[in-house]
Amino acid sequence: MARVQTMKERLNIEGFADIPGEIRVRFIAELDEQAQDGFKPRVIIIDRGKGAQTIAAIDTRAQAFYGDVDLAKLTKATQLAWDMLTRQTRVKTGAARASFRLYFRGREVGGRGDIDRIARAMTDRDVMVIMGPTVPYGRKLYWRPAGPSRVIKRTHRAKVRTRDRSGTVSVKFSTSYTEPMFRAVKRLLRRRYPDLYSDDGWRDYGAGGSGRRWPALAIGGRGNPRT
Repeated sequence: MARVQTMKERLNIEGFADIPGEIRVRFIAELDEQAQDGFKPRVIIIDRGKGAQTIAAIDTRAQAFYGDVDLAKLTKATQLAWDMLTRQTRVKTGAARASFRLYFRGREVGGRGDIDRIARAMTDRDVMVIMGPTVPYGRKLYWRPAGPSRVIKRTHRAKVRTRDRSGTVSVKFSTSYTEPMFRAVKRLLRRRYPDLYSDDGWRDYGAGGSGRRWPALAIGGRGNPRT
């Protein structure tokens, strides 16, 4: 993936009568310099996202983020993953499907309707995390997805002692388990969106109560993924 660059303007305010004006001048100069090299900012954030988001309205800070994350693809992949996960969650009262949460940089940021908004704030190093079902019986639902499921079979070999304990023999045995829904979704995402990062795991962001770990799926760009 292409580099991600964040430009931050922090000025020594001594001697400046018009601080916002100086920030605007320097920020525009930085944008022009990057444009000459063929780089256009993917996201510009003015004053930490507060107030009117225009360069003319800069008060204390301006940031420009550069990268080649395909926002449309990232949004579509995350929405697809959300829909697949909720669809594979067994329904009795609907509470489990309604308990999925979207996390970004370690904080809960909403649900499915917020995916597009969060995608536009991401750099190539960020991931969005879908977590759930965040209900007390969520672990059971994780291992028992609704609908047709893939059964994973494994063959093992082990050395065991003979009955008279005079030696050992090689024993072959098989095990099988139902593929949990997060791994099934991750497998599909990696096949359909190979240029995006996706991985599953258990996280303890505090959804549904602190100190609990919940199944989660992280999706983002390929640039050193992290949460």
